[in-house]
Amino acid sequence: MFKSVAKWPQSVNLANSENISDDSHATLTSARIICDKLRKNGFGGDGKIFPIETWVEDENGNKIDPYGSLLEYEERRPKTQADLDKLAAAQAKRERKNKNRK
Repeated sequence: MFKSVAKWPQSVNLANSENISDDSHATLTSARIICDKLRKNGFGGDGKIFPIETWVEDENGNKIDPYGSLLEYEERRPKTQADLDKLAAAQAKRERKNKNRK
């Protein structure tokens, strides 16, 4: 079990004092995808309010995949077609490698 966790600015005004939301997921990949979507699309997917920080926790509450701030994410996000092509090539290579293992 994994959790996607997001710390929000005070304007979101969640019920807890840390202003943190979390969701449970069966896989690490699912938790990472939710963190990515929150950072890309913001609170409620409206693109208006973005998390201060997102991360993934294991079942013991350990941060296992800290993502950092939205600014850091934007700096890492692919910006050109060449960046996207590199990512697609790397994904294809991983898929071939995994296929050969079977």
